[in-house]
Amino acid sequence: MDRSTILTFPATLGFPRHAALFARLGLQEIAVDSLRRAIAAIKRTPPDFILAEFVYAWGNNYASCHISNLDSLLASLPKYAPRARVIILAQPGEMEYAQRLGEVYPLHGIAPLSVAEHDLELLLLNE
Repeated sequence: MDRSTILTFPATLGFPRHAALFARLGLQEIAVDSLRRAIAAIKRTPPDFILAEFVYAWGNNYASCHISNLDSLLASLPKYAPRARVIILAQPGEMEYAQRLGEVYPLHGIAPLSVAEHDLELLLLNE
C-alpha cells in the first residue's frame, strides 16, 4: 500500500479502534476528537485516508444546509487534502443519510459503525 497516514475522527465512544490494522497496513494514525482539530490536522498534514464517524444532523440549527457533523470537514478537503479518501462509519439507522452525504461529497466508502476489521481492510486496500 502506498498510503501512509489515516486521520481518525470519532464522534462517540462507540467508534471502533483499529490501531493494529493500521499498523499492519503501514498507516500512521492521526487521531482527533473535534471538528476543529480535524480541519487543523488536514491543513498541517493532508492525510491519505480519513475514517470518520457520521452523525446525522437531526434537528440542529444547521439541518437545512448541513446533513451531518462532517459537512464542514468534507467541504474543506478540496483545498487542504484533495487526495484524501474518506470512509465514513454510521449507525444502521443513519445509513440512508450517510448515503445522502455521499451524493454531495465524494466518499471512498460507507460502512456500519460496527464494521468488521476485514471489511475495513478491504475498503482501505481498494483503490
